[in-house]
Amino acid sequence: MRLRITSVVLKIWLATILVVAFCLTVTSLIFLDVYKNYAYTKGMNEFDHTVTVINDLLEDDPIEVAEHKEVFNLLDTRMVALVQFDGENYSLRNKTGPQISDKTIRALTKLEGVREAINATDTNQITDTYQYKSDSSKHINKEEFVITVHHFSYEGKKGLVIYAFSMLSYQEALAELRELIILLVVIMVIISFIYMFFLHLYLGKPLNDMTNIAFEYAKNDFTHRAPVTSRDEMSQLALAMNKMGKSLETIGTMTRQEKELLTNILSTMVTGVIVFNNDGTVLLANPAGEHFLQKWIAVSHRLNGDSLPEEMSIAIQQIVAYTERKELNCL
Repeated sequence: MRLRITSVVLKIWLATILVVAFCLTVTSLIFLDVYKNYAYTKGMNEFDHTVTVINDLLEDDPIEVAEHKEVFNLLDTRMVALVQFDGENYSLRNKTGPQISDKTIRALTKLEGVREAINATDTNQITDTYQYKSDSSKHINKEEFVITVHHFSYEGKKGLVIYAFSMLSYQEALAELRELIILLVVIMVIISFIYMFFLHLYLGKPLNDMTNIAFEYAKNDFTHRAPVTSRDEMSQLALAMNKMGKSLETIGTMTRQEKELLTNILSTMVTGVIVFNNDGTVLLANPAGEHFLQKWIAVSHRLNGDSLPEEMSIAIQQIVAYTERKELNCL
């Protein structure tokens, strides 16, 4: 399948691809933005709600919270709470799934923004990126955390709780979504080439065949016919072209017959017949007419056999001028 740059199939295919690509791009960008806002807002709302509940429990009785840490298995696995109270440190986390490691928690507490929040006296929320090197590779990974530092007091004793909420699952979901969009783009490209193949098969090839047949008709070769395989518009066009070919063939046959008949009539006429065009060139002459011209040239001592006698040239010019004036008057 070879397509020229000027091919109508290629133009239709490119126009379709551009429209689909534009719609897919705009839709993907809007969907990504909506998903990012929705997922981020939902995750942060759940995180803030959990932080509020635990803060209330710690302010009521942090000792009881420490004694019933297993209750906090209901926490999101992406979240951990590190409590410091009365010289004791303990963490609240969900132990039923993937957890934030103690190494990561220690690294988070050393971040500059977290250290400043620990030294402060009010509640602060920080969003920071923790960089670490995985054990299986030398690649440096980046994981974003939302960290909230809350100060509380109970029976005159001050305590501190550090909440860390990992955005890794959120980032992984976005990465999977981007991969899905890339997969859709690849599928769209494959489908577009299949679409171009069928477009060429059902539109381009019939048009090329009919174009070639039309050129053959221009050469007076009416033996070719366009195939009619269905009842769609292309088949109707092929049917019309076939009928046109038959009509042209019939007209051509009739024209040849009329020309042959006219030639036979002129050749048997005793009267000379000479046909001129507007500039005086001889278009047609029967034998008597040719004999007349040769005699006239011989009598007038004309050396150039292609030229006309002067009297005849003047007569032709007068007739042409009269005909043109008459046509102008009719207009």
